[in-house]
Amino acid sequence: MKICYLILAHNNPLHFKSLVNTLSTSHSDVYIHLDAKSRLIDFQAEVPRANVVFINDRVRVSWGGWSLVKATLNLIDNALGSGKNYDYYFLLSGSDYPIKSQTYIENVLEKNNGKEFISVVKIPNKLAQKPIGRFTKYHIDIEYYSNNIVTRKIAEFFSWLIKKMKIKRRYDHILQDGNPYGGSQWWALTDAAVRHIKKFTAANRKFVRFFRYAYIPDESFFQMIIKNSVYKDNIARNFTFADWSRDEPPYPSIIDFEHLHKFKKDGNEFVGDVYGNGEILFARKFPDNSEELRDFIHKEIW
Repeated sequence: MKICYLILAHNNPLHFKSLVNTLSTSHSDVYIHLDAKSRLIDFQAEVPRANVVFINDRVRVSWGGWSLVKATLNLIDNALGSGKNYDYYFLLSGSDYPIKSQTYIENVLEKNNGKEFISVVKIPNKLAQKPIGRFTKYHIDIEYYSNNIVTRKIAEFFSWLIKKMKIKRRYDHILQDGNPYGGSQWWALTDAAVRHIKKFTAANRKFVRFFRYAYIPDESFFQMIIKNSVYKDNIARNFTFADWSRDEPPYPSIIDFEHLHKFKKDGNEFVGDVYGNGEILFARKFPDNSEELRDFIHKEIW
């Protein structure tokens, strides 16, 4: 089982290096998009180079905007362009960490080979906190258009004007089965599904243009493509755990020993929620000083 890890990173360089070193094995390669606002030198030291690639086509990333989708597409382009053959592609953040060993993860994928692990629900969905505004709200990703002060000012002006005029968007032209979809940003997809994403985005420019100005498109763009493809019947809940249950920020909650003791107690970690039932292989968000948490995972959970 050959795995390709696609990582979106922007902070927590100490934890990030531990994550990359853990994921980098003889059976896996790691491709990293580092936010263009972050310094490469802070993340590259003490990271293996044989099967780790920091991609060059970096973008300035901001929450809720197109830049997150673009960064992910750049990762996909680099991985597919390598000419290597991977069985599965994981999309992770730089603050994730596996709560299962790499051998265990490979075995899970072998047993479920062919499934597309991407959480999907129809929108609107109150339980999943996915309102229809994700599609009707016009959103300009100012960071993505801030290469120089002129384009940034233009983007800021149009963003202000859209909010002032309360413009709503139509989305029926991008629907194939009549439904908008959304879910979690993180996924694990087969090689065939990832190649389909690349072909689909190249052939459907109206679809791509719509999401360039959608709100939180990273939680709908890939769901819409996979749910309206031949892979739709193979969809399963994704593998990443995030705790949104606590009353105080940050959201999602920072992973702590309370989470890890629960993982240890439960053994084979499974979760059931609006996205269905599934196994947990990764958790987020870990703090930068995660050494004690990681040691506990290695000794008590793996």
